[in-house]
Amino acid sequence: MINISHPFCIGLTGVFHEDSKYYMKSDTEVSFLVKSNAEVVNALDNLNLWKECFQVISFVIDVYESIHLSNSININNYNIIKKSLEQIWALPEDIRKNTSIFKYIMERHPISRSSVSKIISALNEGGYISTKRAILTNVNKIPSRY
Repeated sequence: MINISHPFCIGLTGVFHEDSKYYMKSDTEVSFLVKSNAEVVNALDNLNLWKECFQVISFVIDVYESIHLSNSININNYNIIKKSLEQIWALPEDIRKNTSIFKYIMERHPISRSSVSKIISALNEGGYISTKRAILTNVNKIPSRY
């Protein structure tokens, strides 16, 4: 799963595949404009947007590659939580200030609240992160190993 900000074009990787399916979950109100594959290709041609299309697809490939690598290398609860904290910290400040660490992690990964709490508490005590009421307020260099 990835977090994206508006405006963002979703579905470009499936323009030439009729059976592409997408699942989206939003934490805020969202509006979608749905276009047929032919309409998208015509717009990309007519407005000469193929470079921008390539940029979006390159971004998506990078995200999927990152997800694949993180899922295939010695993954454990600590690594998942560390990566999630980095993702939360990368969110825009207004969103980050309203994002519960526990909700963010537990909605995306099958990790118990007590495991998340134990690791977050240890990182707080070590001065690697700062939290206030389950909101991430500061991140220093988080250790690669627990």
